[in-house]
Amino acid sequence: MIGVTSVTKVKDLVTSTQQNLKTLAANAKLKFATNKQKASDDLFRVLKVSNVERRPLESKQFQQWADSVAKTYKKDPEVGTTTMVSTLLSHYDDASVANMLAAAGKVTRTKDVAKSLEGGLFTNWIIKERSADDVFTLLKLNKEGDKIFQSPVWNTWVSYVTKLDNKNPNQLMFKVLRKHYDDETLARALATAAENYETKGIAGKLEELQRASWLNSDKTADDVFNILKLNMNGDELFRSNVVNTWISYVKSLEKDPYELLLLKLAKRYDDEALANMLHQARRNYRTEPIATDIANAQLNSWRRNGKSADDVFNILKMKEEGAQFLESPLLSTWISYVTKLDQDPYQLMFLKLTKHYDDEGLLKILIEAKKGFNTKTIAAKLEEIRLETWLSTGKTPSNTFNLLGLNKEGDKLFESPVFSTWLSYLAKVNAANPDESMFLVLKAHYGDKGMEKMITIANANKRTESIASKLKEEVWRNQGKSDDDIFNIFKLKERRGDMFKTTEYAAWASYATKLNKLDKNPNEFVLVEKLKEHFGDVGLARVLAKTKMASFQDKETLKIVSDLQTQQFKQWWSDGKDNEAVSIMLIAAKFDPWSDTRIVLDFADFYKAKGPRLHV
Repeated sequence: MIGVTSVTKVKDLVTSTQQNLKTLAANAKLKFATNKQKASDDLFRVLKVSNVERRPLESKQFQQWADSVAKTYKKDPEVGTTTMVSTLLSHYDDASVANMLAAAGKVTRTKDVAKSLEGGLFTNWIIKERSADDVFTLLKLNKEGDKIFQSPVWNTWVSYVTKLDNKNPNQLMFKVLRKHYDDETLARALATAAENYETKGIAGKLEELQRASWLNSDKTADDVFNILKLNMNGDELFRSNVVNTWISYVKSLEKDPYELLLLKLAKRYDDEALANMLHQARRNYRTEPIATDIANAQLNSWRRNGKSADDVFNILKMKEEGAQFLESPLLSTWISYVTKLDQDPYQLMFLKLTKHYDDEGLLKILIEAKKGFNTKTIAAKLEEIRLETWLSTGKTPSNTFNLLGLNKEGDKLFESPVFSTWLSYLAKVNAANPDESMFLVLKAHYGDKGMEKMITIANANKRTESIASKLKEEVWRNQGKSDDDIFNIFKLKERRGDMFKTTEYAAWASYATKLNKLDKNPNEFVLVEKLKEHFGDVGLARVLAKTKMASFQDKETLKIVSDLQTQQFKQWWSDGKDNEAVSIMLIAAKFDPWSDTRIVLDFADFYKAKGPRLHV
């Protein structure tokens, strides 16, 4: 940050800049004493350059005039451009010429000549000993107000100031700006400029100088608050483009600006109204940063004053009755505060709800809350707590089935919004096989025939067909059927490679995988092992290779057989087989060129990627 002493030096800069201007003027007058101004002026009139109304620098008249002057001053082009600018200034005022050059500087065809003429304009000002303040007024920048940085001639003035004092141009600019604009207008202009990529650099430096000037004059936080006219309603305050100027100044005083803002707002609003205002402001990306910091200050204030979670619940006027607090926009504020107290806000919410509602009432509340965009996340957390509560109190799958009212759903069981809640509980109470718990409860409730009907209902809906599959598997387990039994029932061996496209294969693979998972010693290669029992090792490899080659248009089948082939290759590799061993194995089984060549090539790729197995 620029210190207070830097502002003090501004007065010294005035003297040095004036001296520098006089030196520059003397040198320029000496250099341009013998120019041929009249010839330039006469040709300008003859060619009627001044009659061109739009983009004069792009006109033929201007080009003819410029070429003629360039020839005249061939040995000293700098004098020529200065002469041209003198002619322009005899027909237009300084602001018009500067604007003309600024516009031409943005056009590829004319930007070079515009840059050259700008140098001539500066020389004309120097010869006339125009100060930074003089040119500021000549360019009418004193009339731009808080839009000064948007002026097309702002950069012209900055360049001229830098020419006058290339060591301390920012201090000189700040001095001129303060002469013409009050602190509030200047602060607004700087805040706007700070949002623009092209001007934010210089705006930041000038903002530092403004803060330093306030520090130098012992301005308090309140002084600057009033200077910037920030004594406004909360919504307007958050949107003000100079509130960040004040925040930066307060930080330079080594104070907390958000605590001070909270105190000021607290004089106008009670805690609930202020919290509501902050909540709304945090929904707007422009006001979110400041609103968030003030909201944190509010939480810290409550904590310093010893407010409990219940105190703040009441301060925010959230009602327990009817669980209305779940829909309160201030619930997030309360959650943040309870979290700051190192407590679990969701546990406290759950306790508040259980004070007023039994399981059935709580069920209805959570069902409704899960439908709302703003409440579904909270409802999910509360539901998780309820499941944990059931688990800790020893609730059985059957108990919770009845608690959730699922025993009254009949054929509509799978349409119930709480069926998924029950499944979540089963996953907790029987992590090894929640499907078994589901099956046993439904079998007890519906009976064997009813169970068949429920499986049919579930299978008819895409959303619940996975439930149907799980129940089928449990029926098979209950009947003592092995995966081989199911393989044979579905007659999968007869279909060979075509079996991988069928729903029956998917059902068998899922069942075999499930049984393997429940086994005390699960087999990593279970599907390969089971298929080998039906096709043999080489036979399976050939079925997979042929199906793989025939399935390039069927991505789903291709993935199934590719995964199985990878598992078989991994098993071979684990057994120590290399490329040669695989070739020998295939030859011994009456080499089939069509499939076996593919097997050899695919295994070679696999083996190359894995490398030889190291035996310990």
